[in-house]
Amino acid sequence: MLNRSDIQEDVWIPTQCGRCYAQCGVTVRRVNGVAVKIEGLPDTTLGAEGGLCGKGTAGLQVLYDPNRLNKPLRRTNPEKGLHADPRWKEISWEEALGEIVEKLGKVIEDDPKRVLLQGTTCRVMRNTTDFLFPFVAALASEKGLPRGWPGRGSSLWKRRPRKYRYGPRLLVPRP
Repeated sequence: MLNRSDIQEDVWIPTQCGRCYAQCGVTVRRVNGVAVKIEGLPDTTLGAEGGLCGKGTAGLQVLYDPNRLNKPLRRTNPEKGLHADPRWKEISWEEALGEIVEKLGKVIEDDPKRVLLQGTTCRVMRNTTDFLFPFVAALASEKGLPRGWPGRGSSLWKRRPRKYRYGPRLLVPRP
């Protein structure tokens, strides 16, 4: 535990949760450059309107998970199957992106309609307008356009009242 004299920075940063497509408004406590707590943003109209589900509050566990992949991996065993060891090998980001560009380039040159660019269910509109559609347009050729799908949640999910989706609004006082 840090003593008060050891703390150079202690700030709450308002942002948006990216754990699902509800886009809840959150505030993250950062102490000396390390995120230590996530809470719902009380005055927001986004997502759970001030509340935060278990998935959102567990965001720090995902961020600091020791098994979280932070580097690209390449499968070195061509044999696939339930009990086949993929023999993953760590590679650099430059190498991974180079392979993707090369393989995607070949497919687009052959038939761009074979490519589907899938958006995310998180931050749907920003993802669609700022990245997905311009990317699809940039890959257009005389042979056609790749397909783009922005990614959306189920309409049934959207019709349900917020209290059934996120549970009651629970605010825990800060110490």
